[in-house]
Amino acid sequence: MKEKDLQIYKEQLSNLTPEEEKKRRIYLQKLGKGEILGPQTGYSSLDLPQLKWYKQENINIDLLNLNVYENFLQFTKKYGNDHVLMSYYGKEYTRWDIMNEVNKHMFLLHNNLNLQAGDVISLLMLDVPEVLFIWLAANKLGIICNMIKFDENFERIKFMLDLTKSKYLFVTKYEPMIVNVLKAEPSNLKKVIMVDMNNSLNLAQTLKMLKEEVTVDLRTQNNYAADEKITLKEKLKSLTEIMQEQTESKKRLKDMDLPANFEDYSSLLKQIDYHEFAVDSSLKSEIDRVSVIVYTGGTTGTPKGVMLTNRNLNAMINGVVYGDGEFRADQSSLNILPPGIAFYYNGVLSFMCHGIKVDLISHFTNDSYPFIVDLHRPNVLVGGPILMEKTRKSNAIKDRSFIDISISGGDKLSIEEEEKYNDYLGSIVHQGWGMSECAAVASYATTKSYKLGTVGIPLINYEIAVFEPNTDRELGYNEIGELCVHSDTVMKGYFHDDEATKEVLKTHSDGKVWLHSQDLGYMDEEGRIFHKGRIKRMLTRGGNKVWLSQIEDVITQNPLIAKCCCVKADDEAEREVPVAHVVLNFWDINLDNFANELALTIADKLKDNFVPKYFVFCKNLPYTEVNKKVDYLTLEKEGLIPGEDKIIVTLEPAKKLTLQKK
Repeated sequence: MKEKDLQIYKEQLSNLTPEEEKKRRIYLQKLGKGEILGPQTGYSSLDLPQLKWYKQENINIDLLNLNVYENFLQFTKKYGNDHVLMSYYGKEYTRWDIMNEVNKHMFLLHNNLNLQAGDVISLLMLDVPEVLFIWLAANKLGIICNMIKFDENFERIKFMLDLTKSKYLFVTKYEPMIVNVLKAEPSNLKKVIMVDMNNSLNLAQTLKMLKEEVTVDLRTQNNYAADEKITLKEKLKSLTEIMQEQTESKKRLKDMDLPANFEDYSSLLKQIDYHEFAVDSSLKSEIDRVSVIVYTGGTTGTPKGVMLTNRNLNAMINGVVYGDGEFRADQSSLNILPPGIAFYYNGVLSFMCHGIKVDLISHFTNDSYPFIVDLHRPNVLVGGPILMEKTRKSNAIKDRSFIDISISGGDKLSIEEEEKYNDYLGSIVHQGWGMSECAAVASYATTKSYKLGTVGIPLINYEIAVFEPNTDRELGYNEIGELCVHSDTVMKGYFHDDEATKEVLKTHSDGKVWLHSQDLGYMDEEGRIFHKGRIKRMLTRGGNKVWLSQIEDVITQNPLIAKCCCVKADDEAEREVPVAHVVLNFWDINLDNFANELALTIADKLKDNFVPKYFVFCKNLPYTEVNKKVDYLTLEKEGLIPGEDKIIVTLEPAKKLTLQKK
């Protein structure tokens, strides 16, 4: 189809009524399945090839015109009030328990804290049950929850509090930094309310939490398998150390110069005023009201507050529940990510709406993760590439029969690691792709649509298309460009930042608002998406585009290589050149010859201009604190500065190698 005809066709489709659009989707599904014959345009936004993988009764599901909490009640009522939806170190919460807790917290927020619809509160909390209760109660009252990640620094926390004019800050960590935030007098902030991690637990459950922490720590330190005995002496020693640390922490807290506007959450609960009040009935159906603000932008620079509305979160729930993900109401899952990350709402709320019991884990490390999994044995396992690799390489989980579904997101698995993990599981790992600006998840690799290397197909009722970067010129199948999303999950915008919003939310000539992801990728004729890295990780060399992720894919196929991250570097002769940072499995090799071997392989599988000018052989790579992605920005900043455990091989244009030991 010619570009002029394409635009005319898109304009015609924009005039369809909702009912006509539903009929068109059914037609396109039959066309994709081969049930009927007819022409296709060759453009994913028009052909919607992903529809072939879904059940016909689900491809036109409407959103319920409700706030998130009312929507949650509608989805879960079929499971009954006694169905367990959440657990926390032995403390289980049924649907009825959650409803009671939400009602209690409504009184707390409205009557005791005098919060009204439109007010903002901030939560800087770990993954504890109180987060869900506070958020859902706030949602029903029309109060916005400003979610702050636990790893943020003083300046960014204060910025987020000032930006949103938050009236209260709920925290789960007694740290001097929080005291300093209050002393800095953020605008509008009345109190900091401190929530203990074991606030909801009785004595037996608190002991269970401590026992689990001891067991996981000892197994992590000594790489114990589950059937290897941990002596009572070891347990008691570790428990003693934990108890001593808690005692010292409480002493430090008492010694702090606490401002008067600090308050203990448990004391506040005892003071709840249970006088009835009327909830504005219109809030129940205000689907475009902002529910939460989450932040994007890494841990440096000015953070951007992503406004997610009831519509965004409800559409995300629809995408998961109706998306043929093979989830069942008798399954359990493990949520390890804190509420400050957009995926929390997918990994907790959408799973509960599917009837899945979600086990909350308040804290973990990369090394301890496999042992936590082995202890909890969740049917649905969710993590990222780093955690997948840790799980596979550890000796923690010998019997993996409890794992029904393993999901990887946050970053792309290399082809080599995906194959290894599939072998480890005896089934496939389901990759996904998305961003905070579209409620975390936009695509998911279902079993039926799976193909090695894919990050999935667009979730049901989502549209993902590929455009020439930063334009509305759509590209055809298998052409690499910018991945863009049109969906009810696309954010309302960045909080008080219209300029940044305009950079990513763009109205195209088809009249639709598309979220520009700044991610590169392509879609095949069957709707599968293949991620090719960030636009920032693309460079132009010799007049041609070079995608750094493609270099990584080739390099990591070499069995001698454990990890690889490619970045770009300024170059006097060529302006920009690729630099490959490589972690080896074995170091007893000639690095000049090995670099030359890698260069020839890259040139053979890609092109000459994809061959890195520098190979940096190092002991490890840096990772971001929360998302556990390879921190390529740090590598770019480091450049080719000499350092410990770093050997740099320079590949000259004539392919003569010079070994530089740094």
